[in-house]
Amino acid sequence: IASCLVGSEMCIRDSYYTVYPTIIQGVNAVSVFIGQSVYVAMVTMKVVFLGFDLLSFYFLKKLLNNFQKNPKQVYWFWLCPLVILEFLGNLHHECIMIAFLLGSIWFLKDNRIVWSALSLALAIFTKLTPLLFVPFFVLSLSLNRAFIFTVTLFTSCFFLSYPMYYNDGYLYLFKSIQLYFGVFEFNSSLYYLSRFGDWLWIDFKWIYKGLVMLSMGSWLLHWYKKGFDIVIGIAIVYLIYLISAQSVHPWYILPLLPMFLLNGLPRYYILWLVLIPLTYITYIQESYEQVIWVNILEYLAIIIVGVVFRNRRGRFLG
Repeated sequence: IASCLVGSEMCIRDSYYTVYPTIIQGVNAVSVFIGQSVYVAMVTMKVVFLGFDLLSFYFLKKLLNNFQKNPKQVYWFWLCPLVILEFLGNLHHECIMIAFLLGSIWFLKDNRIVWSALSLALAIFTKLTPLLFVPFFVLSLSLNRAFIFTVTLFTSCFFLSYPMYYNDGYLYLFKSIQLYFGVFEFNSSLYYLSRFGDWLWIDFKWIYKGLVMLSMGSWLLHWYKKGFDIVIGIAIVYLIYLISAQSVHPWYILPLLPMFLLNGLPRYYILWLVLIPLTYITYIQESYEQVIWVNILEYLAIIIVGVVFRNRRGRFLG
């Protein structure tokens, strides 16, 4: 709720339903069912999240071996202070999504297409952002294997979405998604700058969204023509999503960490991990307004470091 648009007088707490699909609802339901108190339910959730954290550790280590990287680099992820704080401390759901996403990539590398599609479906129904990655999976396969992957993915998504039809739950989900993208803003960069365009033209936001989609589509086409690895495709399209998003909470950037570890950890991203906790200063104020100088410091420093080391090493990923 604290990520409301700057200047909004209120957030409609009573009518704000969850934006999370069925996997998270299942985890929450099991935790509440097992725990007859808030404390026991919280401990149960932490145990569940630790299990998924270990699963991420397992898949990432196997992928590092597959990419001929030092397997010990897995500790960059598993022992990252922000990972520990946001996943095991604050119980943010990217923890579960990352485990399923890494599993999907590993199964793809291991030629287990059905398992890869099933794991990706589980990632999508943990958080919706892995929908951005579906084209990279499909286009990385031959025609027959892509057909099997697509059928398995859509079948899995159909069954996973079925509980949302109970008591029209999907309507409340869509309502909250519209509220999220229409009202909330936190630690945005390009989106915040794009708001100046609204002064010139009230429909500028649609042009902005179109440009973002065009950027993602252009990267997908470039990735396909160059034959890059799927991990690179996922990393860059998610990076485009983050720098154009309305809300970028600290835990949002953590799915990039395992992707970057498989290709080389960029210095600008390490700096981002260090600076983004500063955005919590927003919560000190009762109005929850963004502190602009923090945004400027964060993104200006990242741009400078990214440009400097890109010029020296000739690439942007690492």
